[in-house]
Amino acid sequence: MRDLNRLERVGETLRAALNSVAVVAPDGLQRLTPPEWYERYGRRVENYSLAKTDAARQALAATIGGDGQRLLEAIDTADEHRWLEQVPAVQTLRRVWAEQSIEREGTLVWRPVKDMPAPAALIASSYDPDAR
Repeated sequence: MRDLNRLERVGETLRAALNSVAVVAPDGLQRLTPPEWYERYGRRVENYSLAKTDAARQALAATIGGDGQRLLEAIDTADEHRWLEQVPAVQTLRRVWAEQSIEREGTLVWRPVKDMPAPAALIASSYDPDAR
């Protein structure tokens, strides 16, 4: 069940960042994101048909993790949109990605629970990063 909570948290955080960027830089978002993301992140994560098996959850986590990493890299390298780094939802996305994942052989994977910050330090809501 823990993986489902983590999937919901990272999916919600990526969706919140995409929504915020869409408000402040709609044309920039269109250049930064592939078309399939509109289908993938167009609805709330609670409405996903979340994977039932460990392998399927790992695959979904890898997809969401990779998408979030690609968004952060695109923001980091887009000179005309460097200011997007300052958008609070983008900063939250960066923090959640650091909390939840590590890079292994060029791929983001779940950070082992034993290597994660204490639960009280984790971001509980992408819409209110100070909530605990």
